[in-house]
Amino acid sequence: MKKPISLIIILILFISILTPVFAEDKAVLSDNLPEITAGGILVLDLGKDLESDDDNTIIISQNYTEKFFPASLTKIMTAVVLFDEYSETELKNNSVTLTQKTKNYLYESNAETSGIEVGETLSLYDLLYCMLLPSGCDAAQMVADNYGKGDSEAFVELMNTKAYQIGLTSTKFVNPTGLHNPLQYTTISNLETLVKYAYYKMKNRELFRKIVSLSEYTLPKTNKQPERKIKNTNLLISNNNFKIDEVLGVKTGFTSEAGRCLISIYKDDKFELMTILMKSFNNVDGKNAFTDTANIINWVKDNLIRTDIAKKNSTVMTAKLLKGEKGIDSVGLKFSENINKIIDKGFIDKIVINPLKKLDDLEAPLKRGDFITKVNILVNGTVIATSDLVAVDDVNKDIKYILLDSLIFIIPIVVAILIIFIVIFLLKRKSRHKSTSIFR
Repeated sequence: MKKPISLIIILILFISILTPVFAEDKAVLSDNLPEITAGGILVLDLGKDLESDDDNTIIISQNYTEKFFPASLTKIMTAVVLFDEYSETELKNNSVTLTQKTKNYLYESNAETSGIEVGETLSLYDLLYCMLLPSGCDAAQMVADNYGKGDSEAFVELMNTKAYQIGLTSTKFVNPTGLHNPLQYTTISNLETLVKYAYYKMKNRELFRKIVSLSEYTLPKTNKQPERKIKNTNLLISNNNFKIDEVLGVKTGFTSEAGRCLISIYKDDKFELMTILMKSFNNVDGKNAFTDTANIINWVKDNLIRTDIAKKNSTVMTAKLLKGEKGIDSVGLKFSENINKIIDKGFIDKIVINPLKKLDDLEAPLKRGDFITKVNILVNGTVIATSDLVAVDDVNKDIKYILLDSLIFIIPIVVAILIIFIVIFLLKRKSRHKSTSIFR
């Protein structure tokens, strides 16, 4: 009975992952969106502080937390494990060899390869190029098969451990290649986290960036083949008909179940964007993920602008103030920081500042820079940043309120002292009364 039950569970998981559950689309910064064929979408402005998630702004998202099959995007994690396990020198000095067993497995799985032959030995360094440019399953599987005691399952376990460490809470790997398996899945949210780690945070990020940005790479001569070139499957980098010079990577993916998948980093003098497209099916020549990404980039350049939505030294509002000196009954408020965001050009006049508490009960004294309240900053009705408002100027308390406060403080003390004296007086009087009574 166990076997049929297991098959039913796998089938249910397969259907639940394959069937798109379309969450509410979220177009943060524009009402005029480009047409995109993918089932899952993320267009993310990475901001100026590339190591901080706080500086990110979602421009478009669709099915951000839904599960998708990762296809060859899996190889990003395969590469991350190598990058974190070895230094660049160690990657160059450690080599592995393709076995007949691995070659047979890949052939039976109809896997895309980078042309490595049985018995051919390559360094881990060159295998990274083979798995990230032509998306060679042979390179990824060789790495996993030769890890530790030669157990690919141990390598996959390491992939899942690394996923947990960097915060991929809705991702599971069962192989290092991305070959379809209904139990291997991820989310756009997790892919965003993975690419941020690989591209901006891990120690070998410069080598990762270098590899994924190349249109081709020359593999050195091996024991089996002469020097040869391998080409990037990302047409935005390697094909003149699609090429965008400012696209710097990152990775393509495809299986018939996953559809076309593409993660890109785009950078020019105004924008640094991450785009993630998952499950594109609607184009007969398989190029829709590339054309969609190009359309997104052009749309961003035509419709969006980077601007200061908060300026540290500018007064943005005034608030009613009580007890101010010389009749001062209001105080200016300003942002505590500069905030620069990307927004739709048509929404410049739709920036709204929404204080998170009422501002009708402020009292003097206040010092310049005193925290007043947190505020949400909204563009077209969507919160894109949170900041602090602080006082613009010093405002002293009016002398009459100082005296009144003093009286309010002193009167209870005076009353307390009077009560103490009265109690002492009454106790002494009572004591004298008793003494007189004894001698009567």
